[in-house]
Amino acid sequence: MTVRRRISLALALMVLLPLGFLLLTGIIVRLWMLQGGDVAHLLRPGGFAGPLSVLLLYMGLNGFLSWWVSRGVSKPLSTLQESALRMGEGDLTRAVSVQGDKEIADLSQALEKMRVQLQSSLALQEAHLQARKELISHVSHDLRTPLSIIRGYAEGLRDQVPQSPEAYDRYIQVILDRSYDLEALIQQLLDFSSLDAWKKSVPLEPKNPGEILQEQEVNLRANYPGIEVHITGVQSLSPDLNILVHQPSLTRILANLTENSLHHSGANPVSLTWELGQSTSSVYLKVSDNGSSLDPEDLGHIFKPLFRGDKARGRGGSGLGLSIVAGLMEAQGGTARAALSPRGGLEIILEFKGEQDP
Repeated sequence: MTVRRRISLALALMVLLPLGFLLLTGIIVRLWMLQGGDVAHLLRPGGFAGPLSVLLLYMGLNGFLSWWVSRGVSKPLSTLQESALRMGEGDLTRAVSVQGDKEIADLSQALEKMRVQLQSSLALQEAHLQARKELISHVSHDLRTPLSIIRGYAEGLRDQVPQSPEAYDRYIQVILDRSYDLEALIQQLLDFSSLDAWKKSVPLEPKNPGEILQEQEVNLRANYPGIEVHITGVQSLSPDLNILVHQPSLTRILANLTENSLHHSGANPVSLTWELGQSTSSVYLKVSDNGSSLDPEDLGHIFKPLFRGDKARGRGGSGLGLSIVAGLMEAQGGTARAALSPRGGLEIILEFKGEQDP
């Protein structure tokens, strides 16, 4: 029953029941008269049809109907008000569950849904706040280390510690290397902070997977001299199949994966394999290296920000590279997952949306 129907029914009964009582009284009086009874006896103040009896009956009916409406409307609304006030004061632990008419039940369900959403939002906000604190702590540590090294070697140059040209050049090279580390870390921080914006505005273009990987290989060799890259699986793809990709994002993805291999694989030289494959409606790219074996327990965590496995600790890196890879793949409508490479190291499987040429 709805609240409107309950109130309408109560108002109607307040009119109809007294009328029905008057009609019943008239019938009884009529029958009483036909049997020769004294009408005045019925209409006396204390009689069946007397004013006091009618008044008491009318008050009783109205009282019962008012209680009936109050029980179905006022009490549930009062309970809902108490629940809303608790939520306003920050108490989101108690569930809202009020039984009643349709509007009351709908309002109760809406308040309970809002409570659950607020509770979830606050928990997520707390998690983000904790993650931000951890990020600031890790980044401060990662920034402090190269800065301390740069300062130490710069002070050594100021104090003329290196006594030979070779030592002097070594000091300069250390300062340059740590400056490059700082630049890479700052770039990763900028990339990480821009992920949400990229997810909303990344324009995708259809590209031939073999051709775009060859372009990426040329860029990679130029930026990372001495690294080996092997592209396989191009011939297994349909010749008219393209991938929907944002080229600058793909460049950053492959650069992050390369830097991850350089920092954590332990191989020298680092050898990368880019293996293309095709599924029903997508193209996947398996990126693997020749590094040391990975702890299988780390596979479920490597895309989390700041995560570094036990074997990776102490080898440098910010712990943001693979989380940026996952975010950039999501921005392009794709996915990134991790596996153990048959070569012994880490294998990252990037899956892109495919598109056939018309």
